Amino acid sequence: MIDQYINIIKKSPLFYGIDTDEIFMLFRCLMPQIYDYSKNEFIINSGEIIDRFGLVLEGEVIITKENAKGDRVVMSIIKKGDLFGEMFVFSSRKIWPVTVVAQSSCKILFLTNSSLIARCGKNCSWHTLMLGNFIKVISNKGLMLNKKVEYLSLICFFNK
Repeated sequence: MIDQYINIIKKSPLFYGIDTDEIFMLFRCLMPQIYDYSKNEFIINSGEIIDRFGLVLEGEVIITKENAKGDRVVMSIIKKGDLFGEMFVFSSRKIWPVTVVAQSSCKILFLTNSSLIARCGKNCSWHTLMLGNFIKVISNKGLMLNKKVEYLSLICFFNK
């Protein structure tokens, strides 16, 4: 089943620099799972235990969070080929702070945090490369979030 999504997987920054054959070998160690979701189906509910992150193979998902009034606020729209949950999966907070909902029918490839850091004993160079890519993805997202906070602070400053 992964065969049909290999081009999407290869384009993910998580697998940058890893050849197709190496991705297939890597997946033998990582044992990813692919799930189908219908439009508006809850993929992850806020408060669930964090043990995985996802790569959207088909469709779109939305990341939502409830505000103080109980209204659901869309935090992000995740499109085909994008990751979600990677910022939370290794945090000290062990529950999802957001809800993930299928915006359209979709397929999600999930990787667990334990499989990402566990070494199979084969000393695969591509596993090390993928871990480096994972750290880069998290760092880049952190920089982007920092930029958003900067913009929001400027908006607040100019609205006074």
